[in-house]
Amino acid sequence: MKNISIKLGWILFITFILLGVPRIAGLFADQFNYANIDPDGAFAWISIHHIVQALLLLPVMFILTRTKNYNFGFSLGKKEVGLYFFRIYTLIISGHEISNSLKGDSSMNIKGKLKHIYFCCRSCNNI
Repeated sequence: MKNISIKLGWILFITFILLGVPRIAGLFADQFNYANIDPDGAFAWISIHHIVQALLLLPVMFILTRTKNYNFGFSLGKKEVGLYFFRIYTLIISGHEISNSLKGDSSMNIKGKLKHIYFCCRSCNNI
């Protein structure tokens, strides 16, 4: 019976953490006015919400890693496989950018900034 109550306690604790932390992070993010830095409301609230979630959950993850020996997957894993896919990704993106720049359609050709960022700022009259 004691073993079942301990497991039930852990389940309730994890449930409370998984349901409560996003709500607390949302309440924290609601405390600020983002109109000056994010007039469209596109990124500031959700960025603060996720930063607060991370700050609240990292200590819980650290404690669970130390006490229950949980593995959350924050390791380098197989370095050779990671470097292999990183190299492939870098080659593909580099080839894409080189081919676009040869066509005169590079994503960095407007004032050295990304096109979509330039467009968004220009449409908001911030440039």
